[in-house]
Amino acid sequence: MPAQVIAITSRLPGAGKTHVAAALAAWLKREGRHVAPLHLSRPEGDPFQCPEGGTVSRATALLAEACGLPAEPIYESGWPALPALLARHDVIVAELAAGDSAPAGYTVLELPVSLRDGFIQLGELPPLAPFEPNLTPQCPEDVAALPLWSLISAPRSGIISVPHLANFADFQLIRGAEWLTVQAPGRFQLLFVPASLEPAKDLEWIREASLDTWIAAQHASGTRLISTGWPYPGAEQLATGALKDNWTLSRILGRRVPPPLPTEESLDRLGHWLSEAPGVAKFVHQSV
Repeated sequence: MPAQVIAITSRLPGAGKTHVAAALAAWLKREGRHVAPLHLSRPEGDPFQCPEGGTVSRATALLAEACGLPAEPIYESGWPALPALLARHDVIVAELAAGDSAPAGYTVLELPVSLRDGFIQLGELPPLAPFEPNLTPQCPEDVAALPLWSLISAPRSGIISVPHLANFADFQLIRGAEWLTVQAPGRFQLLFVPASLEPAKDLEWIREASLDTWIAAQHASGTRLISTGWPYPGAEQLATGALKDNWTLSRILGRRVPPPLPTEESLDRLGHWLSEAPGVAKFVHQSV
């Protein structure tokens, strides 16, 4: 009978369970399997907001991303969630702790007997090279001391929507920001002037829209003014792409911005790494 549940477990904290589980999920997805995660280790780090409501841990959101699924609370709701998950998916990749570090109700031995088929020792995995971005990055101490970002408490931020914006991705982590093409009422705490593919034309556009005097007035009233990739008058200048780093952005906002989930390309590379482990490849091809 093909395996329906594959449990990745270890007694050692920080052993890389999440890396292996994400790699396996990404690999199975690439092979055309309908795979779903079940995260049964203790949740750590900042909560991740699910698209349909509720929150999960970053590890759960990461595993869901590796499966090609939006994060849902069911993916960390324990073994009782298995029947519902198995009704919708071929294979469940479960990550869980073992021994004293395992939360009650979430251990391997509490997997329903009908879904067990013994335990298989896969042997050593190939060395895992440093991954960029890090799948489970450690938060710097100064950022950890900041309050968690929320829409309610976030500083009011504006982004000047220049016509020749160089890279929209530079601002994807700044949630809740107002994209401005005209003057806006009230005072902003932060204003960003993005990098431009046509700086001279965009400076002229800013002047024609009378945004230059408005920006100067905001700055004079205490608004922090930041430009990326070009020296806008009076602004602090950051390198293009600097705001893609969530720790840098956290320090600017004064709020802790959780790291983004890895890209599909990163997860594909992780799946390829696991597929090169002979013991794992043999197990997957024979059992799943």
